[in-house]
Amino acid sequence: MLDDTNNDPTRASDDPAPMSRGQVTRQAGWAVLALSEGIARDRLFVAAAFCSVVVLALGVMSDYLAMMVAGIAVGVAGLVLVVLALGRKWSAGRQWLLIAALFAVNISMMVIAWKLGT
Repeated sequence: MLDDTNNDPTRASDDPAPMSRGQVTRQAGWAVLALSEGIARDRLFVAAAFCSVVVLALGVMSDYLAMMVAGIAVGVAGLVLVVLALGRKWSAGRQWLLIAALFAVNISMMVIAWKLGT
């Protein structure tokens, strides 16, 4: 269907108006930002999984029973949560929250293992 306000017969009424240079630049900027956020999130998931493996290894090597049980439990739980978050396609906000929580718990477990001398 032709637009009555436009004299160009080749342009249909549902065609979008041409975008200005500023709009194109803004959209390209948002696209780059979204891409870099996704890459950073994926990299941090790999780092969180690695920290969980380190905590699991520290738990296995520990001489203290409590540290052994806690290290193994936290390491396995961290790995399971990473797999669940990536497998079930959780929202970005939940994934960022999980990454922050995993880093906090894993780093605190590493510090406890360091203080205990394992």
